[in-house]
Formats: sequence, structure tokens, C-alpha cells
Amino acid sequence: VTADQSVVLALLAEEDGIIQKELTRRTFSDANTTAALLALIQRNGWIRREASPHDGRARCVYVENNW
Repeated sequence: VTADQSVVLALLAEEDGIIQKELTRRTFSDANTTAALLALIQRNGWIRREASPHDGRARCVYVENNW
């Protein structure tokens, strides 16, 4: 786990289901960097991303049980 991945996973441990845009804001990153980082973490099976039930354009990020 890289330092950037651990920051994201720690934020998700505090607030599972947070929208991707909010993760970008809290990590002081940009949208493309956050999306690439989340894609890598998702490929490892540690998170899943789903469309927000409140806004179809937003993606909610959840920690998977195997993490």
C-alpha cells in the first residue's frame, strides 16, 4: 500500500460511501489523479465505486470487506 493509497483508505474508514469529488477535495488532489488512484485501489479489490443514489453523475466509494 502506497502512502497515497493509505490516505484514501483511512478517509474511507472514517466515512465509507463518500463521493469521489469529496475524496479529491480532502486529499488536496485533482480529479484525474484521484480517479487513477481509485482505479488502482479498485483493481486490487479494496474498494468499489457505485453511482450515487442522489446524483447519477457522482460516484460513491466504499471499502470492500476483504481490505
